Amino acid sequence: GVMWCNVSIGIMGRALYPDLDHVDAAFPRMFVDHLSGGVAGLVLAGVLAACLSTYDSIGSALGAVFSRDILCRFLAPHAGERLSLTASRIAAVLAIGISFAYVPFLGEGMVAFYLRLSSVAVIPLATVFMIGALTRCHGQSGLIGMAAGVLCGLTSMLGDRMAWPLPDWITSVWWSTLWAVSLTAAAMLCWTLVRGPASPVALRGLTLSSCRRGEKFQGGGADWLERSRSEMASGHSGRDHGTAKHSPERYTIALIVLAATVFLIAFR
Repeated sequence: GVMWCNVSIGIMGRALYPDLDHVDAAFPRMFVDHLSGGVAGLVLAGVLAACLSTYDSIGSALGAVFSRDILCRFLAPHAGERLSLTASRIAAVLAIGISFAYVPFLGEGMVAFYLRLSSVAVIPLATVFMIGALTRCHGQSGLIGMAAGVLCGLTSMLGDRMAWPLPDWITSVWWSTLWAVSLTAAAMLCWTLVRGPASPVALRGLTLSSCRRGEKFQGGGADWLERSRSEMASGHSGRDHGTAKHSPERYTIALIVLAATVFLIAFR
């Protein structure tokens, strides 16, 4: 329903204002020209409510991710609940503030910017979630697939912004979305074929088929922070004894830094 409303507004805006320079101006023009009185206030209140709900949910999620996957794992493995909660709140506020840093890069408009950014990060991530929920792919294949999809999107974005001599089926935002899905899925499949599928026991309650069988996830619970600390401590112990341990968080952070660097270069 939400997607239908978004697309229909764009179609109506193009029909009403065919000479519009920026597609972002379609909704404000329709708002000013066709709404008045209480209806305009109601629509405006709905838009503001949607924006606030999006920002607070994203801020809360990023704050929890910072506290769980960065602070408690790398910066302060023995941090208490109070420090973790405080760091999560500060990270949420900073994430919302930093999210406005992309405003100077909106030269072509928010819609074009969002579509380009979606092909870099959103589409590969959605593909990883979909394949993870529907198949028994290897646990590490998600990171491999995400890296393949992000690199594909970054190549397409740089080729478009830097005017590289690449064909349209690589630099086009619509083609890059298709390639992001295909390469992400292909990378996950290839890695699973090489390393083998995940154990059904480890996927109880995580895949769609296991949920239909009534299986429940064995993880979670109130002691998640204590378990995380124990896992982190065992990881440090293994590394101290020269035992290599897979750390997907480090690779994920490196991938995010790479994507952000390329993004700033492309939209400077």
